[in-house]
Amino acid sequence: IQSNQTELSAAAAIVHGLKPNVESYNAVIECWANSKDNISVVRSRTWLSRLEDSSTTPQPNARSYDLYLQSVSRGIGKDAKLHLERAQQAERLLQYRLSADAPNDIRPTTESFNFVLRAYTRCRS
Repeated sequence: IQSNQTELSAAAAIVHGLKPNVESYNAVIECWANSKDNISVVRSRTWLSRLEDSSTTPQPNARSYDLYLQSVSRGIGKDAKLHLERAQQAERLLQYRLSADAPNDIRPTTESFNFVLRAYTRCRS
């Protein structure tokens, strides 16, 4: 319920013409990253994508990506195949963040690597 309320508050701010910064988006992603809802990974990715895809919003920073990786690493649910797909997506995201094409402000942190490793540990059936 708290995640939905935060998401609604952030959405309301956007609708009412306020210009949220990257920390506003990170707050919503963090709520979903800490949620026990089965859809939490999808919701955290949705909010991260809003940062990545829009020219009118701020760009994501390292914390934005780490919060998303945190949601993936929690491994909510019992679908090992889905956990493997998400772990692989997390690894691809980490590889992008390590690439020369990636902006310096999204370089991975130690936590980034830990989240990806933890995501793979959730793949056991």
